[in-house]
Amino acid sequence: MGIKVHELLFLTRRTKRELAEALGVTPATAGRKVRGEITWSLDDLYVVADFFKIPLEDLLPRRVQLPDSENAKTPSPERGGFCTW
Repeated sequence: MGIKVHELLFLTRRTKRELAEALGVTPATAGRKVRGEITWSLDDLYVVADFFKIPLEDLLPRRVQLPDSENAKTPSPERGGFCTW
């Protein structure tokens, strides 16, 4: 989540201070959330989506299914799969 938020901050030229104001936290706390030191709540996700004017789903990781290979184990939903932004 933090990587995606950091990317969006960069692309939109917004600051962590602005994000902190939107979240109602200190800039230090916003920075810790972006760095992954503090977890994001569901309410945070809604605020962040509104802040960047994007759908909430764009903040969530997506599963990626790799092509099958005879010699390699590929992730499956049962084994967790892979996620990507």
